[in-house]
Amino acid sequence: METVVNFRDLGGLKTASGQTVKSKRILRSGQLVGVSEDDRRTLEKDYQLKKIIDFRSEDEIKREPDDVLEGTTYHHIDIMAGIHTMNASLESMLVSSKEDTVDQAMKKIYEEMITNDTAQRGYNTFITELSLQERGSTLFHCFAGKDRTGVGALLFLSILGVDKQQILGDYLKTNQQRKKANEALIKAMSASFTNPAQAAILEKLLSVDQGYLDHAFEIITEKYRSLNCYITDVLQISQNEQKALRENYLTE
Repeated sequence: METVVNFRDLGGLKTASGQTVKSKRILRSGQLVGVSEDDRRTLEKDYQLKKIIDFRSEDEIKREPDDVLEGTTYHHIDIMAGIHTMNASLESMLVSSKEDTVDQAMKKIYEEMITNDTAQRGYNTFITELSLQERGSTLFHCFAGKDRTGVGALLFLSILGVDKQQILGDYLKTNQQRKKANEALIKAMSASFTNPAQAAILEKLLSVDQGYLDHAFEIITEKYRSLNCYITDVLQISQNEQKALRENYLTE
């Protein structure tokens, strides 16, 4: 993909049972803004894209709405709507953060995405939408396709039985796949920087770190005993929904 940043197909990942996540069924990326005609054709024809799930805020969508893609339904789930202790926008974090506190701030955001009621309801809706999609592919995304999208991938892949190391491996692909876009964004925003440290802060904010997703796993275990308890008891994903996900997205 040339114009869909941080795009990848989650197909090919293996489960503990020896099954494989089906290709061209579940996709993740950054926002779908300025999608080229070639990339549109790839999504619509090659991937048979049927559903787009957008985790961004109302303000983010108002500024840069997703392109309309033929044959798709669009679903908005604002994962951060109820998280008021943090603002995930780049602009606000760039102003309020210091280089040595970015990791702490990002871990707090991941913790909130796991523990906040609104985020939990959002991820419940996300998983439910995936369980209902029997044909074609679904693409889920946020702005950069890394944090809100990363937690969504963690939950979905865990239900399928993909282990933590593979989930982390997929998560860390963001740093390579966003490299060119991050460099362009840092260059574009550099004129507004008020101190030299902001370039390093922005680069860190646009990247992922294994410690952030590790922290999400740790919070789930500490507060909710296990991933299975969190998915079943907190997110309230029924056994039938989990079975439907495995039937829909795993090979025989």
